[in-house]
Amino acid sequence: MVQYVIEAAKEAQLFGAEIYLSTESQEIQKTALSLGINANELRPAALSKDPYGIKDVLFDFLNRNSFTEEWYTIVILLPTSPLLTSEDIQKAVKEFESLENSTLLSVTETDHNAYRSLEIKNECIAPIFPQKIKKRTQELSPTYRINGAMIIIDRVHFLEHKDFFSPDTLAYVMPKERSIDVDTAFDFALAEILLKNKSKMKIGIVDYGLGNIQSVKNAILFHAPDINVDLVHKPDESNQFDKLILPGVGAFGDAMKLINEKGWNDAIREEAKKGKYILGICLGMQLLSSISYEFGEHKGLNLIAGEVIKFDLPSHYMIPHIGWNNVHFNYSHPLAMDVEQDADFYFVHSYHFKCDDPQYALASTSYGNTFTSVVAKENIMGVQFHPEKSQGVGLKLISNFIEL
Repeated sequence: MVQYVIEAAKEAQLFGAEIYLSTESQEIQKTALSLGINANELRPAALSKDPYGIKDVLFDFLNRNSFTEEWYTIVILLPTSPLLTSEDIQKAVKEFESLENSTLLSVTETDHNAYRSLEIKNECIAPIFPQKIKKRTQELSPTYRINGAMIIIDRVHFLEHKDFFSPDTLAYVMPKERSIDVDTAFDFALAEILLKNKSKMKIGIVDYGLGNIQSVKNAILFHAPDINVDLVHKPDESNQFDKLILPGVGAFGDAMKLINEKGWNDAIREEAKKGKYILGICLGMQLLSSISYEFGEHKGLNLIAGEVIKFDLPSHYMIPHIGWNNVHFNYSHPLAMDVEQDADFYFVHSYHFKCDDPQYALASTSYGNTFTSVVAKENIMGVQFHPEKSQGVGLKLISNFIEL
């Protein structure tokens, strides 16, 4: 388990060469050294037994290593919390440094609200908080527990007080699924399952408030039931996924208003800049554009330069364009791998994406006039149709995106 925590510490890119391991085990020491971690000295074996704890280990380390006198802040990462991520470390350190408190502890919300806890007195149940036991859970403030993943502390404060708690101790809240503190065989088995799932590709479906999100998720799971696919509810969660899908139904202006209000604009653009694959579906494809003229003028994400305009069709063509229509790929592309040329996909739309640069129009469809039905620019792609509703050919296209 120690390897997962070491890798998270290195990926955080905050410590340079200043990552040290304290252990009494030669086997763990060997693993740490192979990963480029400072672990040249073994600590006294007695420190691994009761009544000693983390405070004693840290105090021993500081006393035995005079170079630590130059340290201001100490970040302690516990190997019994293998689901800790580099993002957790980065965010916690940033919070600690910005607020200048003396201590920070990682916590997670309790499974059951502690205000509803009971004790047994004289063989009878007694509420620990009688004034709150009758309240509904939703009326109670959340309660938290230390999850044993991370401690950040001011070195001078620790040496003076020899304690991790202080009146100004900050809390870094971690989700329950990353708060496994391995202490029993059951904890270890559960951590193994979660780590196995963690190693699989993770696809996030952006949930900004408008979109056929569940049907997209079902289509992915139908093709690849072992894939980790989940809804992304908050912009700061988007970096936890390998690929993102941006769905959408409804009006362009309403969608962009929600995206801007909820902070998704910057998050999506940042992930795109990192090279993360992003697939827009239906309205989600249109949101990739620079501007839309649907019910006014509305700025888009501007990931692929172009405009979204209304169909200008002969009178006998219905708007919106609803139903099955063929898609012709203009050139070869991994998204189109083994997708039959001119195959039918299911459309529902009144506006279409016109790329400023024709090279980004990957596929086109004829409906009165020819319009762009698939766009692609490096890691950014979009489809005007609904692949999740387009039966086998749609699932094949989703499969291609997953395998990029």
